[in-house]
Amino acid sequence: MTVGPVPGQLRAAARGNAGVSALSDVSVAYLSALAGEPVWARTQGGVRLRLPMRRWLGFPDAAHRADEALIRHCDGPSLDIGCGPGRLVADLLGRGVPALGIDTDAIAIAVSRRRGAPALCRDVFDPVPGQGRWRCALLADGNIGIGADPVRLLRRVRELLAPDGVAIVEFASAGVGLQSHRIRLETGGWSGSWFAWAQVGVDAAGVVAERAGLRMLEMEAVGGRHIGLLAHEIHCCASSIASLSIRGNGCSASSRYANSINVRSSP
Repeated sequence: MTVGPVPGQLRAAARGNAGVSALSDVSVAYLSALAGEPVWARTQGGVRLRLPMRRWLGFPDAAHRADEALIRHCDGPSLDIGCGPGRLVADLLGRGVPALGIDTDAIAIAVSRRRGAPALCRDVFDPVPGQGRWRCALLADGNIGIGADPVRLLRRVRELLAPDGVAIVEFASAGVGLQSHRIRLETGGWSGSWFAWAQVGVDAAGVVAERAGLRMLEMEAVGGRHIGLLAHEIHCCASSIASLSIRGNGCSASSRYANSINVRSSP
């Protein structure tokens, strides 16, 4: 994994964009994290989860082995949807893989560009360069929840991919199923506005993919994170599907996909 910018460079990128008239809640969260404050996500049901902001910001001391697994599958032009501060885009470029990030947060885009990772301030449902030509599309860090409608999101991803392209998606743990929440971001002395988000566990991943016109090819568990590979239905030919097998028991998968998913587990 490539080494990201030092903390001072990250803060400089954020400060250069902190004068905008109204910071988004996500921008406030990133600025708080850069100042060393913890950031949480809270559901309306009262569940509170500390967010791995340092990993998302690309600090080397917070790197996770699953990031390596995510980008290992990117073997051609790759689009990182919800790229945040661009750590995965930067890593892909460092390996010689063409990559672009899109995100709706100005601070995240500024930090991404500061580290040399090209990124556009763009909603995934708006026009995106290269539509229908991307070899790989990344939905990491829970970004399958964008818009609180995973089926709609994956249908959009299918439109962005080339006919032989692959979506590389991070899912939640088994037992989560398909859930929609109202959540907000919080720091020690600040709370953001409520917004809609979704979670898809590995037990629901195959069904959600199928509804979007995609097929689950593989599920891999790495250090507690779960990475699935999805492809267009029409390019999952019978001969390739028949060659896949179940190896290990690191993830749970729906039994209806038991003959077509390669399930792998890494400690």
